[in-house]
Amino acid sequence: MRAEGFSNAEAARALGRSISAVVCRFGLLRRSGGTVSARAAPPWSEEEEEWLREHYGRMTGKECGEVLGRTKESVTTKARKLGIAKGRPGRIPLEPMPEPEVPKPKKRRCHDCGRPTYDFRCPACWARLRRDLDCTIEDELLNE
Repeated sequence: MRAEGFSNAEAARALGRSISAVVCRFGLLRRSGGTVSARAAPPWSEEEEEWLREHYGRMTGKECGEVLGRTKESVTTKARKLGIAKGRPGRIPLEPMPEPEVPKPKKRRCHDCGRPTYDFRCPACWARLRRDLDCTIEDELLNE
């Protein structure tokens, strides 16, 4: 449209687009040598996907792209979407990390009775303390 003498505003009005969309498309046309497709690459066929499943682990993404007529980025993205892992010959797979050992707590003596325990007080002394506190609180409530 520019070759025909239209301004950006006139081209936008004629095409039913915004001026910024027309300017952007003209810029793409100028950088690409005059051709800009609506879609960058054709959709993948079943045959291409099957070929990729068979060869992706044995060839690089660039080599696969050259055979299929696609870019390396297109090939690696499609392989990732298909869940194809790229094998690396001679690579030893990593083993899962072992669970860290949790140190066993140290035994100590109960603060009140001296029995061995892992806590500040043994369970019996904690129960007695809670019972005593409950009684104390009940007594305070009754005295109010």
